[in-house]
Amino acid sequence: MLIMVNVSKKYLERNLKNKIWAGFLKEIAEVKSESGIEQLFEKLFTSSERIMIEKRLAIFYLISQGFKYREIGQMIDVVPSTISFVKKGFKKPPKKEKKLSRLQEIDLKRASKRKYPAYPTYKGKGRWRFLDM
Repeated sequence: MLIMVNVSKKYLERNLKNKIWAGFLKEIAEVKSESGIEQLFEKLFTSSERIMIEKRLAIFYLISQGFKYREIGQMIDVVPSTISFVKKGFKKPPKKEKKLSRLQEIDLKRASKRKYPAYPTYKGKGRWRFLDM
């Protein structure tokens, strides 16, 4: 039985994220063979993550071949919402990162020291916590 991975909702800082992606793309660009790419993916991704990637690529391929959601779901054991998510993701342009407000930038810098979410709540109890030092 294969268990799918849960991902933390904590985001990386923009500068770190950009450096990571640049390094990853550089690694991929330097690979000269198909076996090298396979080795890189085996090092980077768990078996569960590789299966998720394979299924998403299969969904994209099967949609392009004209298969219906129900057929795709039966072939590769995915739910219609996953198929819809992949289909919509390939059709729309990539999202641009939203510029953070000054308060959000300050809060992100302090987030690692806190026990509550990185972004301040603007309603209800605790809405002024981001001002704590």
